[in-house]
Amino acid sequence: MQTDKQYRLLPNDEQLIAGIKEGNSAVLETVYKTFFPGIQTFVLQNSGTEEEARDLCQEAIIVLYEKLSRQGTELSCSVKTYLYSVTRNLWLKKLSSRNKSITSLNEQEEFLLVEEDTADWSEKELMYEKINHSMELLGNPCADIIKDFYYNRLSIQEIADKYGYNNTDTAKNQKYKCLMRLRRYITLSNTSNSKQ
Repeated sequence: MQTDKQYRLLPNDEQLIAGIKEGNSAVLETVYKTFFPGIQTFVLQNSGTEEEARDLCQEAIIVLYEKLSRQGTELSCSVKTYLYSVTRNLWLKKLSSRNKSITSLNEQEEFLLVEEDTADWSEKELMYEKINHSMELLGNPCADIIKDFYYNRLSIQEIADKYGYNNTDTAKNQKYKCLMRLRRYITLSNTSNSKQ
């Protein structure tokens, strides 16, 4: 964990929050480098690996960024406290899914209930997993068309040219069919998960 002296050398919370809201990469890197050692110690003491600590730190920073990006949302605690609280909650969920528990909790650390923020992240993570799984089931060329249009930002004309469609109407029609198939796979995935 960062000592109080090390923490005081950081930009103050107002500067950190302003930089995070702007998506300033230097500020985000400072936040990561500053708080990662404490998160790593916590994860390593609780059945985790360094790689898991890196992932967890990145997830916690994303949760913080998403919270601060919402209009009118402010932190009711320090950045340090918020990040460690999110980290703790995310790690508890990961451990519970493995049927393990936290063995070393530094009681001097101030933790908050940030269930709502971590629940939002967990739901998004689950949805991304469902989408990725459904994209695998979708196969090609549908998966590639959807990736090219939504992720790579290719225009319909570029997709028509790339996949050899006669015109943009044919490309639009194919993209629509692919999206309908993807939605069907996601719906089936939601239905099968709710029955379990």
